[in-house]
Amino acid sequence: YFHRYIGRCCVSLGQFSRFEQIWYDILKKCRNKKVGYDDRTAREAMYYYGTALYYKNEYDRALKYFLASSRMSNKFDKEVTGFVIQSSLKIGKIYDMQNKRSKAIEYYKKVASWEDNYGSKQEAKRYLKKPYGQY
Repeated sequence: YFHRYIGRCCVSLGQFSRFEQIWYDILKKCRNKKVGYDDRTAREAMYYYGTALYYKNEYDRALKYFLASSRMSNKFDKEVTGFVIQSSLKIGKIYDMQNKRSKAIEYYKKVASWEDNYGSKQEAKRYLKKPYGQY
């Protein structure tokens, strides 16, 4: 729990290189089934590690982690969570940057249909009208 808390603090402070390392370390511990590192922790680690990669413009790698985080959320969450919403929004942006507009639209429509999460609905609707990166 403490390890995740430190990772979240680094995210909040915008310490990108530090939070990338912390969340990758957490992810490795989840994969190695260390005590205290479960699937919910792995889902969170995949999201934040994907976010670090996204900010480094490593879109193909980030996409992999956002998709995995969303899939894992669907395993144990009945409701659509913030992880799914924010992952889906970033997935749409990545697809737009890769000139895969139809896939981007698919994700933006999902986000627009879900409950708002920190302005996600409005952002998705904006990108449905005009592709991400053209603002």
